[in-house]
Amino acid sequence: MSIGPVTFHYLRCTLVVVALAALALAPLREVSGQSRDYRQSRTYAGVGVGVYTFHGPVDLWKPRSEANFVRKKDPAFLANIQFPLTRERLYLRPQIGYTAADREYGTRILISGENEFIVNDLLWLEGNLVLMLRSPRHRVLPYLFGGVGYLLADPFGRTTAHRESIPAAHVKRTQFYFPVGAGVDLAMSRKLSLYVETGLRLSRNSVFIDRAEPDPFNTTLITAGLRFALGHRPVPPPDLRLDNFCPVCPVCEVCAPIVLPVIVPEESCCACAIEDLQTVYFAGDAAVLSASARASLDENIEALSLRQNQDCSLMVAGFYDDGEDSEIAARRAALVLSYYVDGGISSDRLKTGDIQPGGASCGTKPRARVCAENRRVVTQPYCGFGPICPRPEPPPRYSPLQDDN
Repeated sequence: MSIGPVTFHYLRCTLVVVALAALALAPLREVSGQSRDYRQSRTYAGVGVGVYTFHGPVDLWKPRSEANFVRKKDPAFLANIQFPLTRERLYLRPQIGYTAADREYGTRILISGENEFIVNDLLWLEGNLVLMLRSPRHRVLPYLFGGVGYLLADPFGRTTAHRESIPAAHVKRTQFYFPVGAGVDLAMSRKLSLYVETGLRLSRNSVFIDRAEPDPFNTTLITAGLRFALGHRPVPPPDLRLDNFCPVCPVCEVCAPIVLPVIVPEESCCACAIEDLQTVYFAGDAAVLSASARASLDENIEALSLRQNQDCSLMVAGFYDDGEDSEIAARRAALVLSYYVDGGISSDRLKTGDIQPGGASCGTKPRARVCAENRRVVTQPYCGFGPICPRPEPPPRYSPLQDDN
């Protein structure tokens, strides 16, 4: 069924409004709450609807001209699945699409009826590489895509009447093409996001010019749809204790009672010049990062990105208040671990410590203010291999004894 110019105008306006609404939410840059959980998914399934437009000759076997050219619009439906090739930015997206051309209108504009792409159902299969232009920590993600596709006219063999008078050599039903385009994805909840994208499908002839074949045609596709999260990144299990933990070995007495001086080449030492990191605090019975908590974690990520801290491993431990249970502390620790991974810290550098009660005394003051110390997640830097690289020291002070020399 073909859509008229008025219907197409309203549909196009609707897509523009949706895109502008998504961009208007761009100031909500950081993903929070359930939408952060959506960005942690490893696999996404998507569905969409849109407008498919054919740009090309009416008769594929005749040169393109003003008389032999048409832009024909039809509704389109598609489904896809998307999964990561790298930790954050690059995804693979297989996709299948379908559009039903208006045969009555298509036959009316044809002269001889050879163009199967105007009068038949169309089915296409694509393989796209999707490049995210921002870190997954953001709620609004613009992206680019490109790949290769295969277009098939009349996949179900439903149109045969007009072929009796057409030589078989003049019937063209398949076409390879190269899709390129851009879109924006807006995380809505733990399992759902909204996306809008537009793309151009370049036929093989328009990329690799071959005049011996029919005159090339291109298509455009504007779609809007939903994506569903199908899985989440695994969180490292607790495997180290924080209470017997030595961040600077073999200097501390617990790890090495006897320390012998050893000369170690600089390239063999562990670069971890930082001894402590920011602690984040949570509201009672909640596992949601506040704005101040995210700011503290961003400072930690920035410090860990410095060259002198490039070998730091992290122990992340959660604590809970008397009125809470260990499960809420484990969720807080997992949330902080996920934030570090989204911020570019390799999961190989992260460990989780035991979940422990906070231990702070509330006294007689209001619990919400005093016991916040119990509702915390601590990040302790340490070297996974030793010894520690020498830290830069200030130059020695001037001594009057030097005058005697």
